[in-house]
Amino acid sequence: LVNGFILEECHGDSKAATMLSNISDILYIALNTKEYIVSVETELEYAKKYLAVELIKYPDKFKVEYNIDPETLDCKTVKFVLQPIIENAIEHGMKYLSGKDGLIRISTAIMNNMLILSVCDNGPKIPDEKLAELERNLASDEIQETKHIGLSNVNQRIKLIFGEEYGVSVYSDEDKTTVDIIMPIK
Repeated sequence: LVNGFILEECHGDSKAATMLSNISDILYIALNTKEYIVSVETELEYAKKYLAVELIKYPDKFKVEYNIDPETLDCKTVKFVLQPIIENAIEHGMKYLSGKDGLIRISTAIMNNMLILSVCDNGPKIPDEKLAELERNLASDEIQETKHIGLSNVNQRIKLIFGEEYGVSVYSDEDKTTVDIIMPIK
């Protein structure tokens, strides 16, 4: 309904209509609590909708590349694990770039009999003390009340569903920050 009003006012397609359509799709998916495990292909669709909104908000700030192993597309993943990690890459990486083009690379792979979803950005390095704090929070069983609730939430949901040997790993150096989401192959 609102999307129709926007299209009518703008006499056709508009950035606002595109954003609203993607946001309403994301909310619909998020509120569907019957389904908490989805295919990697579906998870990538959710991520692309989120990124479409962010690329409208920040049209010249970053690009997105995908390196998707076709064998992973039918594998199962916990729903909404990529979006919070991508959001972190934008909020803590892309927004602080100066003098170079931003890049977010989303990859999927099967390695050592595990499914790995990765989000890598070329934003600033996470300071060593902050990285150590993130690693402590991810290793803890307690629910963390930090600014990085998305990362902790993804990690804890994966551990609850698949077991303690799975979860999130964060690596950061001068050139990039990579978050790996590690799950069993299902």
